[in-house]
Amino acid sequence: MDVGTINQWASLIANLGVLIGIIFLAMELRQNTKNLAAQARATYFSSLADTFRIPAENISLTEAMAKDQSGKELTQAERWQVMAFWTRVQTTVEWGYKELPRSEFLHSLPFQKITYDMMPLYRASWQERESLFDPTFYGFMMKNVFDKGDLENNLDKND
Repeated sequence: MDVGTINQWASLIANLGVLIGIIFLAMELRQNTKNLAAQARATYFSSLADTFRIPAENISLTEAMAKDQSGKELTQAERWQVMAFWTRVQTTVEWGYKELPRSEFLHSLPFQKITYDMMPLYRASWQERESLFDPTFYGFMMKNVFDKGDLENNLDKND
């Protein structure tokens, strides 16, 4: 074998090594992307679960929310506490809107609709903090969730 043939074989083997490395890297990137997506979903749904855990662990918040739901007057401190809680919930929902596939995000909307309909301070928090939200998200929620009587039949899943 002459030197030219040896160089061609060495080049071919090196190029195959590079190709195998690129394939391996692509597989690793795909796996990492799947893991990150799963982590994002877990974080989102954990935050939504806190919607039930936080009031359950904080009796003063639960009492203030019950007063709000029944239409009773809240103290300024109670109002602030409930508004802060609802703002936290709403910013979590906005994060889900921006970061999750639409099909996964849509699962949280019935709860948002029910809460909006039955909790005056949820509505007040939403309306008073409109400027905090991304306009696209705010418009989506108003059009598809809060202004709809029948969420399931009216939801524009492509929006």
